Amino acid sequence: MALNRHFLSFCLAISALLLPAASVAQDTFRLLTNTNDLQAGDEIVIANTEAGLALSTQQNSNNRGTTSVTIHGNVLTPSTATQIIRLDGEPGAWLLNVGNGYLYAASSSSNWLRTDTVNVPNDEDRCTIALDADNISMITFTGTHTRNCLRYNPNNNKPIFSCYGSSSSIKDNQQIYWRQGSRKPDAGRVTSLSAFSALEDGTTCQLYLADQPQVRVVAVANDTVMLSDNTGLVRFVGVKTDPTMKVDQHVAGYISGEKQSNKGISLFIPTSKTNSAYLIIAAPVTELPTGLRKVMDEERSTAAENRFYSLNGKFAGSNVDNLPKGVYVRGGKKIIIK
Repeated sequence: MALNRHFLSFCLAISALLLPAASVAQDTFRLLTNTNDLQAGDEIVIANTEAGLALSTQQNSNNRGTTSVTIHGNVLTPSTATQIIRLDGEPGAWLLNVGNGYLYAASSSSNWLRTDTVNVPNDEDRCTIALDADNISMITFTGTHTRNCLRYNPNNNKPIFSCYGSSSSIKDNQQIYWRQGSRKPDAGRVTSLSAFSALEDGTTCQLYLADQPQVRVVAVANDTVMLSDNTGLVRFVGVKTDPTMKVDQHVAGYISGEKQSNKGISLFIPTSKTNSAYLIIAAPVTELPTGLRKVMDEERSTAAENRFYSLNGKFAGSNVDNLPKGVYVRGGKKIIIK
């Protein structure tokens, strides 16, 4: 088997030299020989070169079917049933986007390859992509399931693609063919939740959360947290923090990520591991009491910057000259009148 793989690799290398890049049509894919070439937005096809079969659009209950493709040297031409996968995420945490969701390893006891159709990526959806010396691809999902290696299986002349454990007799024997897709735009530094929400889906940025206006945690559920300031509301998905965020905490700092949307809610998908070195999480000592959140929501909707409230949330007036001495809240900030 090793001899056949080396011979196949030699033939592909010779073909790459003989076939000029300019002769490759736009709808074709070239053999991936360096994972450093991959970027988010690129498109790939997973195929077994020797069999001339690629992963298909057919999602069975627990695996993917195959479809015939044309492979000449290091160039693959897909068929109408070929699954063209868009790469989302980043190196070390790729997402295999198949249009209606992400491929993922779905079991530790069975060889299951399924599609997460929720379209909100989680840890189970992410994977690494590596190549060996013969350009054989190794796709490994990094979630909790241990049968997590995506592989081609001849399956007694009923070939499929599915997920297997690292000790399985079904070894990595597929290759990746790729083409450069539409690379994601980068908005640079964004300084408010509303500005982040205004970005087009797929745009990356560095979101900077300043100490003022205070960004607060308003909801926590599993691997998602909802953050709010006086400009908007954003759901953060898969952000790792130490300590873990809790409701009413104040969050500041910066984090790199991508804008997505789901059911009208703006999603922040991190593109780098995040901990307290990036985001500072403070106990709610200097912040508004939870009871004033309704007041803050009203201020956001009316943009009434000159409305003063007492600390118990009662409207006190709009003219500072008519207010007695005391502590008030205006625009989400404490104001002391002496």
